[in-house]
Amino acid sequence: MVTSTMQELLQEGRKEGIKEGIREGIKEGEIKRQIQDVLKTLKVRFKRIPAATENAIKSYKDPIALESLFEQALVCETLSEFERDLAHL
Repeated sequence: MVTSTMQELLQEGRKEGIKEGIREGIKEGEIKRQIQDVLKTLKVRFKRIPAATENAIKSYKDPIALESLFEQALVCETLSEFERDLAHL
C-alpha cells in the first residue's frame, strides 16, 4: 500500500525530473544554436567549410568555447586562421 507521503515524494521526484529534463533540453538547444551561428558565419564569409572543420565545430559542447569560436569566426582574416585557432581551443 502506498501512503500519501510516499505519493507526494513520488510526485515531487517526477516534477524534479521533468524540470531537469527541461533544463537539459534548453542547454542542448542553446549549444545547437551556437554551433549553427558559427557555421553560418563561416559559410557567409568564406562560402565553403571543409567537412573536417565543420565536424570539429559540431563536436564542441561547451557554451563558453562556442562563444569564443563565434567571435573568432566574426573577426578572422581567413578560414585558415580560424582553423588554426580552432585547433588550439
